[in-house]
Parts: sequence; structure tokens; C-alpha cells
Amino acid sequence: MEKYADYMVGICDNLGLASGFGDSGVSSTPNLPQLVLPLGLWHSGDGGYKWLLAHYTNGTWQNPYERGIEPVRPDRFTGVNVFMTDPQVYDYIQSGPTYNEPFARADVPLEESFDKISFRESWDPGGQYLLLDGIARGKHLHYDGNSIIEFVEGQERWLLDHDYLTRNSTEHTMLTVLRNGRADTLVPNLAGLAAYADLPGLGYTETYCRDYNSCDWTRKVLWRRGEWFLVADTVTPREPDHYDLELTWKTVDEAGAQRVDGQSFVAERGTGTAATADCVLVDDPDASGGRALMMGIPNSRICFGVDLPAGEYFLTIVAFGLDGSSDSLWASIDNGDGIAFHIPQGRYGLSASDHTKTTKTPRVVLEGKGPHLVTVTLRELPPVRVDRFIFEAADGSTHVFEAEDLPPAPRPTEDQGRYFHIKPARPLNAAWVTNHVRAGIVVPVSILHQRLSGEMAPGTSARFASLMYVSRAGKRRDFTPAEIVPNLIAISGDEPAVAVLGDLEVDRNAAGDAPGALGARCGAGLLTRQAIMFSDLRRMELREISVTATPAVDIEVNLATGRAEVNAPEGGAQLRVRAGTQPRTIGMPAGRSSVQIPEFANLSDVGRYVDSVVSAARPVSDSVPAVGAVTETPVWSAFEPDARLWRMKTADLGDGSGERLFVCRGPYVSCLDPDGTEVWRFQAHGQVRDVAFGDLRDEPGLEVLVGSADAHLYVLSADGRLLDSRQPTGIPWARSFGERAWGVFNVLVEDITGDGRPEMLVSLQNFDLQALTADWQLLWRHDHALHGSIDMSLEDVDGDGAADTIFLGDKYGSGTGVDFSGKKIYQRYTSIGDVVYAVADLDGDGKKEVVTASSTGDTVATPIDAPNTTLWRFDNFGYPANRLVAADLDGRPGNEVLVASGTGYVYALDAAGKVLWQDRPGVCVHDVITVPTPSGIRVVYCDESGLVRVADATGQPIAEVRTPGIPVRLSAFGGGIVAVGLADGRAMAYDLLR
Repeated sequence: MEKYADYMVGICDNLGLASGFGDSGVSSTPNLPQLVLPLGLWHSGDGGYKWLLAHYTNGTWQNPYERGIEPVRPDRFTGVNVFMTDPQVYDYIQSGPTYNEPFARADVPLEESFDKISFRESWDPGGQYLLLDGIARGKHLHYDGNSIIEFVEGQERWLLDHDYLTRNSTEHTMLTVLRNGRADTLVPNLAGLAAYADLPGLGYTETYCRDYNSCDWTRKVLWRRGEWFLVADTVTPREPDHYDLELTWKTVDEAGAQRVDGQSFVAERGTGTAATADCVLVDDPDASGGRALMMGIPNSRICFGVDLPAGEYFLTIVAFGLDGSSDSLWASIDNGDGIAFHIPQGRYGLSASDHTKTTKTPRVVLEGKGPHLVTVTLRELPPVRVDRFIFEAADGSTHVFEAEDLPPAPRPTEDQGRYFHIKPARPLNAAWVTNHVRAGIVVPVSILHQRLSGEMAPGTSARFASLMYVSRAGKRRDFTPAEIVPNLIAISGDEPAVAVLGDLEVDRNAAGDAPGALGARCGAGLLTRQAIMFSDLRRMELREISVTATPAVDIEVNLATGRAEVNAPEGGAQLRVRAGTQPRTIGMPAGRSSVQIPEFANLSDVGRYVDSVVSAARPVSDSVPAVGAVTETPVWSAFEPDARLWRMKTADLGDGSGERLFVCRGPYVSCLDPDGTEVWRFQAHGQVRDVAFGDLRDEPGLEVLVGSADAHLYVLSADGRLLDSRQPTGIPWARSFGERAWGVFNVLVEDITGDGRPEMLVSLQNFDLQALTADWQLLWRHDHALHGSIDMSLEDVDGDGAADTIFLGDKYGSGTGVDFSGKKIYQRYTSIGDVVYAVADLDGDGKKEVVTASSTGDTVATPIDAPNTTLWRFDNFGYPANRLVAADLDGRPGNEVLVASGTGYVYALDAAGKVLWQDRPGVCVHDVITVPTPSGIRVVYCDESGLVRVADATGQPIAEVRTPGIPVRLSAFGGGIVAVGLADGRAMAYDLLR
């Protein structure tokens, strides 16, 4: 029981909030330890558990057990704590796959297998806390071995996991290995612990993953307690090849306030650059000024300033949410704590202090001279529409701020900014940030990507070395790392230091002396002006100073007093010390003990060495090969960068206007002519996710069916007029909470009954796929779209030239085929995640196959009539498959498959799943399309760096352009034009199809 209770303490931060790994969300209350620690207290009588329960609950925990036990602060949980893998868990993980993933036993013995390792500065709520993970499987199968699960400082999460649907290694703070463009080997299911040390001023771990896509990966973490972490990742291949090594760091997306400056990363919070972000100003006749701000995605925020006298005010937010999952907001004043505001559902109304909306709106306090910063964020899901803000003073006077005309956000009168830095000590091949991608379901995230690439031979190594620290009010810090030679890093700034990452050879002169050079045989170490700290020290020498340990010890020496803290292995150790004197031997008992070393008291040589090394160090250059480049001028450009672009489709509505482009961006669907002119625009009440076309009403041309996250279906005329709308309702998959309206993911229009009139097909947030008649009658509904759908299409399975099956890729790992009666005729599970698919005759035998791929990278081909039969796999574990396209590239019977991959590659695969060609435009490829031209088929693809490239059927590049943003959608449109949709809501066209 005590072992489990200790583990629970280890995986919770200083406030008792659980670090999220595996099947978890973001914890906001210390509920988890309250389920376990009382039992540990009852069973053991350990007063440490009682102290923690009071600490986590601010003294409000009511103790039903052992009332006579005195609380004792459990400092045994501070410093570095290792939780080894339980033998039963080890045997389970090593016995076979958790789900259906490829399985191989990890090359880690039980005695080196760790479950978690915590670094805890103290029990101060603002203290540092970091957690390492040693297990890369378990429920929901996260590929996260050897990752940093969480880093907390100042009561804020700076690195996090916290997302049960996001397995990818590239969605964790860890390394991913590509070998010759492929990541078809999973990270080993267990990581090993080679060494660790817990010293007063230094914490250290050395962990490893062996045979990870033909490489060995070692992660060393040096912790200058209370100040910074130096994370050194060394990769050594076992076989020669070209390797792309990608190191990712995952933090919360604070409205895009994360960036790379040169090669260094910084995330800002609470700074004077606060601004409204990811909100769209929409026309709304129900809003007081006829316009409102729509908070349409999870990281939407509103920032503005109020210049009012100091005092207490009732703040009323006039707004509405879609339903019970989107009817509350956080509001903070001058970067203070968030206050919950509960708002009405489905109509504008006044905010309240509780979810029943029976209590008056909350009070806020404006302190000191204004203007004051007001920040509003979503407390639950989008969408929310905000009309106005009303401040009511104690004398009853009111001040109204309309959402469409808010004052600008002020700069704080004092610097309250918090900054999270990750700085490389060695040059990188590339560094970039993705803020716009959200694959999971918990919170919006921002990911820093660092990359090293090149040909590597067995035994050679590549290393990332990253210094990580937080600077905040009351604890400002500034550090810069720079590698001097391999294994030696100078750290300049507030406390100059020299970090040692392993053995160092002494540079001796002709006489055999070492005048000023540092030599070491150790696991790792740190030298400052005040102390010498080493883990697994065997020998250290510097000028006239040396320490030799037999066997190796962990040691920290205070250079002012000569006092040393030593941790010796079983059987004890012998220290041999010298400081310009005759060597002296000191016997050390096993375990931790202290010893006085007078020779090292008032020792100044180390400080002089540190200063000389730091002053001579040259930090990593601010320049890095650009992920983006100079952009080209498009043929035309439409829209402002003010909304999330979700989908683009082309259609001829049969009204005599020819083909047009339909762009779903934010709450809008816009219809564009081939010259980029916006013909009409329709505004929904939430993110527009899909459009479809069909003869649904007695109007000229085809109608446009619009599906929105606001739980509405809209029927528009060919000229953009609203003809009809309805909220499709459904019952949750869990069969609880009753029937209600749900957000829409995908829509189609097709005659599925054979009566000559089209029906509407819609996938909903409650997992339903529903078939509705043109006049809204429900024909059938089934839970074929778990967690919603990514895409949906009509397919001709029997080969008679007419569509007969509805296919969709859901957000829970499956591609599914459904006949027109609603019966499931095909389903293949790949791996939890967002699924894309392609249906085609691959081998030319007249029968259809299905290729299904997930955002976890699993890609599987099966016969359509035998979904459990695997024809081939083409996996890139840890990287999403963003699009699959089947096309005849070689003119022979059958079709090839194009894969747009998060690896940064486009792959062309033959009928057997073998690579015909592959091309890496840069980083994460978001979309790929094929276009027939008089000169042959063209393959067009786009990537995260802004590149749009055109290749011929053999993969030879023909043309390319750089866009001014991140392209996520492509569509052939208007002859030789390629329409490109950017993540920020812009659309543009380039003349590329030659």
C-alpha cells in the first residue's frame, strides 16, 4: 500500500495535481492523491501522508484515520526520486502487444527498468517539478518512453502530456527517429535507467532506449536544483543510413505566443503583448451592436483594456454558448487568477457565478492605476459568442464595452511576464514551432521541433543539448549554453557554470602536466564558482586539483567550506584528494555521508576556470536554415488571416456560373470565382466543417449543404441565400444524458433510397452517422463515427459506376464503410487517432481495396470484403498520415497510393505497399492531390514550411512556390491553377500545372 501511495505522490506536482500520461486529461484539483493517501496513512501510520493531504487541500482535508498521528513534512519526496517498474508490470509489458501494435521485447533488464522519475525542488507551491516516463505502452498505448511528461514551475505547466487520444512520439517531449525517411519501428516499450544522483545542488539521471529504429538513444538530464535543466540526447546508430532525428517539446498554446528566435525557443505568458486571438468578428442581429466576437476554437481568447478607477465591480459578460459543454468562460484581471463566468445556452444573456445561472455575476477588483488588462478564455468547449462587457461600480454606474469595439490591451505597469526558454548548446539543422495543429481533445498545444539530419555510420553519434528554464516575476533568470568541446558545455548568465556530460580527456603539455584543462571520468558533473558536483565520479583533475574515487561515487563539494556530501556504493569507497598538496586518502562508508576536505576550502582555482571557460564560449548562432523562405506572389489572394481554415471543395452548381471554390474558414463558407472574387459568403454560429452539394430544394441549380460545429445543418441556394436550417439531434454513444443537438463534422448529399430524390448524410459529435431526407425526416442513425469524423465520401464498391457505399474515417482509429441502409459492411481499426483512407482497385483485378491510416502513423491495406486481412502495412509510427490519395501513376492496371505524411515526406506506393518514390519537401506534409493535365498526371503537395511542390508521376519535381503561411489544403481550380488554403484562413492561387 505504501509503495502505491509513494508512487501517487511521485506523479503529482507540488499542488497535488496529477501529471497526465496515458488515458488522462488535464487535472485541476488534487482529487487523485485523496483517493490513495488516506489508505496509505491508515495502513502505515506515516505522518508524511497526513502532511501532504493537508498541504494539497490547504488544510481542509478531513482525516477519518489515525487522528493521533502528527503530520511530518515528507522531504524524502524532494530531490530526485526513482520509481522502478513493478515486476508484474514489467512481465506484462514484455509479454506481448497492448493492442495490435508490432511487438518486440525491450532490451532492458528488470533491475534497470524504471516506471517514473520525479525531480522536485521543494514543497513550495512555486517550486520546480519534472517527471520522466519509462514506460511506452499501457492503456491508450502512448509511444512516450524516455519522455518528459511534465515540467511545472511557478504553479504553471510548461511542458505537458495530458491527452489520452494523442499517442504520437512527436506529441511528447522526446526523440523520434526516421531512418531513410521511415519511422516503421516503435520506440521500445520500456526505457532503462543507467545512473542517477541526488545531490544538494545537482540532480542527474541517465536513461536509455536501445535499438530504436536501429539507433541507441541516451537521455541525460542535469538539474541545477531550483534553476535550470540541461537535457542532453545522444543518438548512436547501429547501422549506416540517412537519419532524421527529431526532438519535440510540448507546451500549452497560449494564443500563438510561442516562437523560435534563431534556434532558441521562448513561450510567453502574461506579457504586455496580450491581444485578442483566434476569434472572428461576425454579423449577428441578436447582438446589441449587430456584431459579436465568436470564440470558435479551443485557444480563442479576448484581450482588452479598461481605464476605470480602482475598486470592486460586478462584471457582466453578455454572451451565449452552444450547449452545456460550451457555456462558461474564464476571465482574469491584470493576469490574475481566472474567474469562472457561466453564460446562457443558445441565446444571449447575462453571466452568472454558477452553472445553474441563479447567482449574480462575479465581482472583479481593479487595483491601482489603469488601464487594466482583461483576458477572457474558454473554460470549456467552443463555440461561444460574446456581445459585450458591462462593469457595474458600487454606486450603480455602468460602463459598457461592445465586443466589436473593445479598447486595445494595455501593457502592464510592471513586468508580470513569464517566459519559458529552451536554448540549444549545439547547432541544429532546423527548429520550428507548430501552434495551429491540434490532434487531441484536451487543451490546445504548441510543439517545438528540433532536428538533426544526415548520413551516419555505426558508432558515430549525434547530440542535442538543450538548456531549459523559466524566468518569472520575483525570479528572473537569464542563461545561455554553448558547447566548448564534446561533453563540455559552458553556461553563462546569472550563475556561470560548466556542465560535464561524460568523460573528458585532459589536454596535457609536453611535460605531462595539465595547465588549466579539465579532465574527468564520470557520468556527469557541474562546476560553479561555489561548488564541484559530480555523478558517478571516478576521477576529476583541474590544474593542481584532483579527486579520485574507487569505486565511483556521487559527490558535491562546497568550495567555501570544504564540506563534501558523498554517496558511496555498497562496501564504501576510497577518495584520494589533492589541491596543490600531497595526495590524501579518505575512507567513505556506504550510503550518504559528509566529510570535511580542508584542501578544498576557499579554493579559487575552480571559479577562475569557470569564468575563463564561460567568457571564451561562443553561443550557438542565431541563424538556422529557414523552415520557410521568400514567398512568391500568387495569381490571386482572398481573405485576412483571421480564422481557421477547415476545408476547401470545388463544385459546379449547375446555375450557369461554372466551377467555383467553396472555402470553410471559421464560421464562414465562402464561394469564390476562378479569379478569386468572393461571390457570396454565409455565416454560421460556429466553425464550418464541411459542405456538400445537391438538389435539395426547388431552386435554380444545386443547393449547398453546410455542416457546422454549432450543431446546425444549413441549406443554401446556389447564390448563397439561407433556405432552411435544422439541428440534427441524437443520443450519446454512452446512452446517457438524453437526446439533444450535436456538432456536425461531415456532410454528403446522395440519393440513397433510389427514389430519385437526394438525401442528406451527416456525422455528428455524438458518434452518429445519420441519414435524413431532404425535408429533415430521419431514415436511420448508427454510431459509426467514434469521437466524430475526419472525412466522409461516397464510393463505388461493386464497380458498376454508381456510388453504393458511404465511407468515413473517424477520430478513434477506424475506417468504416456503410451501405445505403445504414449497415456497416467494412471496418478496419488501425490505431487510436484521426483516420484518413483511400478506396480503389490497387492491383487491377477489378476488386476494391481500402487503405486506412491514422494520425498515429499506422497505415494498412485490406480487401474491402475482408477487412481483417492485411495485404500490407506502411507505418510511420509517431507521425500522422494526413492524406491518402489513390491514383494511376504508371498507366498500368490498378492504382498507386500517395501518402502525405507528418514525417515531411510524400510517398508513392505500389499495389504491394512498396515505395516507388519518395520526396521530402521539408517538414510535415499536410495535403496531396493529383491533377490530370495534357502533359500527364501531376502530384501536388504542401508542407508546414510553406512549400507547395508539383511533381510528375515519377516523382520528378516540376515547379514549386513558397506561400506566406502554412498551407493545409489544396485544390485544382480554374485550369492550371492550384488553390491553396492556409491554416490562418487565407486562400490563394498559383499557376503551377504546366
